Order: sequence, then structure tokens, then C-alpha cells
Amino acid sequence: MGDHIHEVACVAVSPDSTTIVSGSHNRTLWLWDAKTGVPIREAMKLPSQETHCLAVSPDGTIIVSGSCDNSVWKWDVRTGAAIGGAMKGHTNGITCLAVSPDSTTIVSGSHDSTLQLWDAKTGAAVGEAMKGHTCEITCLAISPDSSTVVPGPVLSLSVIAH
Repeated sequence: MGDHIHEVACVAVSPDSTTIVSGSHNRTLWLWDAKTGVPIREAMKLPSQETHCLAVSPDGTIIVSGSCDNSVWKWDVRTGAAIGGAMKGHTNGITCLAVSPDSTTIVSGSHDSTLQLWDAKTGAAVGEAMKGHTCEITCLAISPDSSTVVPGPVLSLSVIAH
């Protein structure tokens, strides 16, 4: 797996473990065959700045990428095409992403210390960005029943039900 020109910044694995997605600082996403390490398709060119984080939907059909330009993008795994435009709501770079187990919601965390919920189908923000921390959100998880988001900022942990 050596086709990135710049360093790899993030990776995600498809739910069926057959595909690996990698994002690079050269504004590309690559899909790889997990068994052979061979690229499945040409690099997907990002219209935004470098990718910092990735997530794959539970059904394996959508890739979500987060960039340092505050944008979240959805990608069709089959075609490699962007789905809709940039999802904007944060005021600083995206640091982490997750797709809910029921595939209805995307959650993004940011250097701006907020979480944002997005409608996975339309890409529209669901409510206002949630701020409950004084430091950046660096990781997050969604409960198996999709009812709770757990953000992990640099210095503490909290639970947010939605």
C-alpha cells in the first residue's frame, strides 16, 4: 500500500473487513483490498484540504471524511464520487467522525471543542453544534442503539444523549 504521495493521516476498515480506506495529506482517499493490499480504485480527489479522519457507514456504502478546513464530506464507495457538497458547521478542523449503527446520523468532533450531528442521508446539520468542553474533541463513539454519543476531549470524558 504505497500509492500515497504524502503521509497517511487516517484509516478506516469496512464493516465486512474486505476494504481499507486511507486518507492522506495530499488530499486523496484510497480504497484497498484488505487481503492483497492492492488499490481497488484510482484515488478519490478531495476538493477540500487534507483529511484528518475517516469513518465507514455500517452498511459499507458510504465513506465519511473530515478535513482541517472544517468540512465533512460523504463519498460513495461504489463510484468514488462525492455525495452532495461539504457539510460545514464547525469553526475549526475536524478531528474525529462516526456513523451511527443505524446509519441515520453522522457525528463529527472538532478542534473547536464541539460535536455536530448530521443527517446521514441529506448531509444537513441536526441542530446546533454542541459545546460542552473547553478543549478540542479528539475522539468519539456512538452507542449500539444510536441513542448516546460519547466524546473524548483532550482532558476529560462526557456523555451526551441525543
